[in-house]
Amino acid sequence: MSYKCFVGLLLGSALVTLGLALHAWRFRDKAGARAFMGLALAMSIFSLTSGMSAFSSSPAEADFWFSKLRFVGISYVPVFFLIFVLTYSAKPARHLQTVICGLLGFPLLTLVFAFTNHYPGFFLHAVSYEQIDGLFFRSFWRPGPWFWVHTVFSYTAIASGLVLLGQMARYRPQPYKTQARLMLYGTLLPLLANLYATARLGNKPALDFTALGFTLSGLSIGFALFRHKMLDLVPIARDLVVECIDDAVIVLDRQLRVVDLNPAAITMFSASGTAKMGISINQLLPRPLDFTDMLREQESRKIEIDFPLPNGLKAVYELRISRFITPRGERLGFLLVARDVTERIDMIDERERIIQELEATKAELTRQANFDFLTEIFNRRHFMSLARNEFARARRYRHPLSLIMIDIDHFKKINDSFGHEAGDTVLREMALTIKDKLRQSDIPSRFGGEEFVILLPETSLEQALIVAEKIRLDLERLRLGAAAIRLTASLGVAGLENDIENLDELLRQADQAMYRAKREGRNRVCAAAPRNLKPPVQTD
Repeated sequence: MSYKCFVGLLLGSALVTLGLALHAWRFRDKAGARAFMGLALAMSIFSLTSGMSAFSSSPAEADFWFSKLRFVGISYVPVFFLIFVLTYSAKPARHLQTVICGLLGFPLLTLVFAFTNHYPGFFLHAVSYEQIDGLFFRSFWRPGPWFWVHTVFSYTAIASGLVLLGQMARYRPQPYKTQARLMLYGTLLPLLANLYATARLGNKPALDFTALGFTLSGLSIGFALFRHKMLDLVPIARDLVVECIDDAVIVLDRQLRVVDLNPAAITMFSASGTAKMGISINQLLPRPLDFTDMLREQESRKIEIDFPLPNGLKAVYELRISRFITPRGERLGFLLVARDVTERIDMIDERERIIQELEATKAELTRQANFDFLTEIFNRRHFMSLARNEFARARRYRHPLSLIMIDIDHFKKINDSFGHEAGDTVLREMALTIKDKLRQSDIPSRFGGEEFVILLPETSLEQALIVAEKIRLDLERLRLGAAAIRLTASLGVAGLENDIENLDELLRQADQAMYRAKREGRNRVCAAAPRNLKPPVQTD
């Protein structure tokens, strides 16, 4: 590789890593984003100063860029890398903030020794530069004692981060496993390049590929972060969460054997048997389940299952069953997450019971509000509401409509002679007789006291007179109680044929016809004026 090309790559690397730092700023509220931003910025300084030293006008200027400013980036790359891994993995650590402050503070000593050179040779000495194609490159250098301290510290920080990434790559579930591997492999490249440069294995001046390696590492980490949205999937205290959550978590292999479970799962299976590794899940479940068949057409499914408790009661668990599938589509096993929904089921049952009771109460209140409690036909208020609707409909569409007004003859005498219980019996029998002669669409009502009214939709005045006469005859035949109480009634009939404008007028005409029936001797049917049709003659 030509030296000019190498310098161009360094400057390009500086721009790329600076872009990564700026892009990470957009996600600064996510866990690990700020540490990655510091890492990318340190990488950018590393690459920029390495490239700028080549454009120096003298060896002294080149040394300022290469042996002083460059170490601002070099010193902090390992530190920010370790902080990033610690933050991302959320590895439990006491006084984590103190550890981070210590990590950030140590490189300051390196920078003091690099910039002041108060103790000649303590950091670097015998540094020489060679000019090639008009560019300055370091041709020889000798490390001092503090350089080796700095090197050990840097490699220790990077190695610690790699160990944490290795643990994540091995033990974390997907997608964390793949992401950790991507970060791990990406970090190995600059580490190998730096080992090559530190050992001075190259035979050409200052071709240190560490900066380029860190750029590739930054790109791989950035790809994992932003392409796979790793910052949205930070496994914060994952192990602690699984251990402490109330949901039972059980991991099964393809043979349905238990390979992992949390304390909540052990509690759930306490009455079914000893939950242990290697046991078949169907030995623990109250009834065997065919997981393969259940997930034949879908990768996840929910079911509810009853579990016996040690006290003899039952608990209802909601089981969410999912497959473990690798990115290549290989099925590794199953994941069961069980949640105790007994309380929720009980609450639902209780709620349904309360709703049923409320519906029954509502129906009863509606019945009481709309029906006469004694005769169990509509009361006056509800009748008027229904009748107004029917009257308006009949007027609008010019359909026939009739109304019958009924008053029991000598009802007061029945009450006085036989008592109020007998009077109540008469009223009930009156209602039964009326309902027996009506259609489903007819509207009977106890209008008040011993008065009854019937609205007959789609019924002409002539047809209504026939219905009224049938009711009168049935009442006349009745003999009630031991005293054989004889019952008669006076009936008045009115219809829309009389050019009636409103319901009140229809009621008034039927009422007048009923009183005319009383004046003419009771126990008869009269039609409203002006069409005083005689009722048809009925034979027994």
